[in-house]
Amino acid sequence: MEDNTNNPNTLTNNLQVKGNDNNTNNQPLVPLNKVVRISTSYYQEHEGKLINTNEQCIKNDYGKDAPKKIRKYFGFKNEPDHTNHKTNLNGYYNLYTKLPWTPEKGNWNNIEKMLSHVFKGDHYNMILTYFFVLYCHPKHPLPVIGLVGGKNTGKSKFLELILKMFNPNSSMIDPEDLTADFNKSILDKLLIAIDEKTETGKEEQLMQRVKKMATGGTQTLKEKFKTPVKIDSYVKIIMASNGIEDMLKLENENTRFWIVEVQPLKTDDFDILEKSVKEIPAFFNYLVNEYTPIERASRLWLDPKTFQTDVAKKMQANARPQLINAVIENLTNYFLENETKNEVYFTADQFISAFGRNERYNSSWFAKDVKKHLNKKSYAKRGNNPFHDIIIASYSGNTASVNNDIKQRRYYHFTKKEIYSLNVDFEPPAEKTEITDKEIQELFN
Repeated sequence: MEDNTNNPNTLTNNLQVKGNDNNTNNQPLVPLNKVVRISTSYYQEHEGKLINTNEQCIKNDYGKDAPKKIRKYFGFKNEPDHTNHKTNLNGYYNLYTKLPWTPEKGNWNNIEKMLSHVFKGDHYNMILTYFFVLYCHPKHPLPVIGLVGGKNTGKSKFLELILKMFNPNSSMIDPEDLTADFNKSILDKLLIAIDEKTETGKEEQLMQRVKKMATGGTQTLKEKFKTPVKIDSYVKIIMASNGIEDMLKLENENTRFWIVEVQPLKTDDFDILEKSVKEIPAFFNYLVNEYTPIERASRLWLDPKTFQTDVAKKMQANARPQLINAVIENLTNYFLENETKNEVYFTADQFISAFGRNERYNSSWFAKDVKKHLNKKSYAKRGNNPFHDIIIASYSGNTASVNNDIKQRRYYHFTKKEIYSLNVDFEPPAEKTEITDKEIQELFN
């Protein structure tokens, strides 16, 4: 008889099917008390997340009567609370998950070390207040934090730490996720972090989205294959990049973005993140029971004036269009050359005629950009123009033509102080004062 034991073309009763797992678990993945129905959809609760399932799977895993025994809710709500968390909110399922940390007394030296490196000077107390609000008043809006710095600055470890503090109610996302069709991974979170360059060509769209999310409010939660629902969103945003050119473009009137330039680490503690995570309960205990926060100064709690850091000003300057840079540059030169002048008045056409002859500027473009980026309005007609008499006094021409000119044109007013303040890395010259002969005589007597 032919021996077919080693013949690969012959099947035998002793041959095992490749990939067969004799240890397959036939038990349900989660206990029945972790299965819920919200509105008409079924979910399994697992590690702070809702995993989609369906009625037939529930019957297969738990028995045909199982759907009658599970918890049922009218719909979703989003209610962050770190001291009195509830899953059932009057028949609605709370999307916000209870944190795994319980505050307890202890030291948080490594967290302090990390925070004091990233946030120096007055910004250290500001970040403590930020954490206080985030933990004790999670519904309150907070500024968007932007961390700017090269490699080996510790900004990425800071992001990891704060995400772990509020996990599973936090998430690291890509910039394009902000404008994606489905947003459940964002809107039901307390905190999202973005550690990547902004996608070119979508800066304006992303900026508008971030500004809307920063102030909170009711938004539409969209999930794949699910009916969109309205929920209250309290998400806070932290962004990080290697350079200011990779960040979103800041407007001149910055009231939402707290930009911090992070310096390189002098020494690298490779285990600081792991040690800091162990200190989270002690840090939360300090915030709740010992820390005295900065008093609320705005709708985003912190005073917007404190957001005007040097790096924020550089980002604002980088975001300005060519025309606005031309206004600032030429008026700066004007005031430097005319030391006794403290203010100036001109029409859009006058500026373009003097400084923009070789550029594609026009008066409507000028008006739009000056209003948007410098928050400047123009003044027209005698009754509405507070500078009418001053302009008349300094205007070269006959009165009739001046009056007619002012009625037809719109004038802009700029001061030396505001123009100088718009410059980056600029030290204004000392103001010159005139000394009378009498004062000189008294000085030498």
